[in-house]
Amino acid sequence: MGTAQYVSPELLSEKSASRSSDLWALGCIIYQMVSGLPPFRSRWELVLYKKMFLLLLIPCCVLSYSVTCCKSFFTLVLVGVNI
Repeated sequence: MGTAQYVSPELLSEKSASRSSDLWALGCIIYQMVSGLPPFRSRWELVLYKKMFLLLLIPCCVLSYSVTCCKSFFTLVLVGVNI
């Protein structure tokens, strides 16, 4: 199933993985890069999954370093790295 904090709602409802599952995970990673915390948090996985399924997001506050971090990330992903 993958990392609990990045699993998509369709996987929680026992549907098969698709590109949208990957985009969901990417969105969770970007959210965490911007806010410094994952979009869904709980001590217990079952509660975490319920929050994800119901889309109970924790409001995001942008950190001072997040814009630079996101720019660097997208430059690497979209443009590539010359090594």
